[in-house]
Amino acid sequence: MEVPTKEQVFEKYMKLLEKKGYLKDVPEEEKEEKVNKAKKYFEEHYNSLERFPAVKIPKTNEEVTEEKKNEAESHKAKGNDLFTKKDYATAICEYSRAIECDPFNHIYYSNRSACYCYLNNDELAVRDGEKCVELCPTFAKGYSRLSAALMKMGKLQEAKEAIDKALSIEPENQNYLNSKMDILDELSKVGVKEEVKEKPKEETTETQNQPRQEPNQQQGGFASLLNNLMSNPAIQQMAQSMMSNPAMMNMAQSMMNNPEMMNMAQNMMSGQGSMSDLLNNPQLRHMAQQMANTQQQQSEENKPNQNEEI
Repeated sequence: MEVPTKEQVFEKYMKLLEKKGYLKDVPEEEKEEKVNKAKKYFEEHYNSLERFPAVKIPKTNEEVTEEKKNEAESHKAKGNDLFTKKDYATAICEYSRAIECDPFNHIYYSNRSACYCYLNNDELAVRDGEKCVELCPTFAKGYSRLSAALMKMGKLQEAKEAIDKALSIEPENQNYLNSKMDILDELSKVGVKEEVKEKPKEETTETQNQPRQEPNQQQGGFASLLNNLMSNPAIQQMAQSMMSNPAMMNMAQSMMNNPEMMNMAQNMMSGQGSMSDLLNNPQLRHMAQQMANTQQQQSEENKPNQNEEI
């Protein structure tokens, strides 16, 4: 931890004075005089200020004393409280102090990564996420937070690899399954755009000369797509969750009896609709949200009573 320079201390001193109303309602022509007066007072008292020694950060786990660990946990608890209040910037300060006391605890990096992510400081979020899983390769939430930051940066393939690692540790975690679905959705959008962009004009001409496929011929493409979807672990888990939940089964039955949904499915099978139309259906989205909420409630009920991480 670097010791602040005299200029940095003065800058902070002036900000505190302004916050307390030192320059409030002061005419512009008098501000310079007030600032000079504050500067003179600062110069007179600066040398008598108590100097805080630089914090000595442990270099090995053995150097982290029990006292340091307790101090780190105290800062983490304050950071967690600030996090719940959505004061992410101040929470980062508390987690950073916890890391200064114990730089080998992966939870502190995980929590700070989440704060950076909420503040859109994605590069630092990735850095802390990587440090977290480096310290504890079996911590699923660390991979999840790393994946979230990577996805925000547009690094979709790396985000997928990270969430896959989280799922390899907690394969039934609905939040991780939902995250993977979001990443796969984004990857499919990129893939479609690249296909259209790279498609040769000659191929378009050849396609125009080919006989038009009948609906039963095009059905194979939909069946292939459906088969690919059902082979996806995330989809399989969602289906299992639905079948074990009576409320979800009732909702699914209601959708099957819905003429609009059936018409949309028939259009897809005849090549007149798209998967995005189906996925954007409000009823289907509502069912997915209900499943996620149910899984979240179950996770909360089974969660150990520990103040380990946020």
